Amino acid sequence: MSSSKPVAMITGASGNLGRAVALKLLADDFEIVRADGLQPKSASGHQAYDESLFVQADATSQVSMGKAVEEILTHFGRIDALVHTVGGFAMGKMVHETSDQDLDAMMHLNVRSLLATAHAVVPPMIAKGKGSVVFISAATSGKGLAGMGAYIAAKSAVARLTESMSDELRHKGINVNCIMPSTMETPQNRAAIGNAVMVSLEDVANVCAFLVSDGARSVHGASIPVRGLT
Repeated sequence: MSSSKPVAMITGASGNLGRAVALKLLADDFEIVRADGLQPKSASGHQAYDESLFVQADATSQVSMGKAVEEILTHFGRIDALVHTVGGFAMGKMVHETSDQDLDAMMHLNVRSLLATAHAVVPPMIAKGKGSVVFISAATSGKGLAGMGAYIAAKSAVARLTESMSDELRHKGINVNCIMPSTMETPQNRAAIGNAVMVSLEDVANVCAFLVSDGARSVHGASIPVRGLT
């Protein structure tokens, strides 16, 4: 199936941010591909979202992501944009008490998923000579905070990998950027931290949508804070 519309792959598309990004890109007239580790349990109620291509893929596995990209290329022939929303947060212990398992968990979700996804998606973009990639870092990634060492280390790595990829790919027609949102407005975050000020998912999705638009074609290697009123 070919399409005149740009094709965007959203990893973690069943999550709060992934769904918000998918809906925004649909509104911006993209073909979207929902990639997630689990099959959706039920319809979302949004017809275009529910009818879009879904590929089941483990974002931390190069093999799984490779198969997912092959399926997308078979269906559409190309991938124009990637918004990689897979990641994870956990408060941790003090740094000197942090175990290998604690660090590995944050690196696995936030860094290994980035690498596995890039490994699969970037080569067809290089072959096409054009593409846009957006990763998700965090507003806290620039400064260490107590009890968040492993998480901040992982999200800082996301920002540095973004910069390295941008330097490698910008002359190949591919722009690579990341956003650094503060705490996002999700049911889970609201239940956990009550009335704290949060940034809306829609506002975060809007920035992602800009970064995969033609208007951002000259934006390379940026780490963009999305903090709302915090």
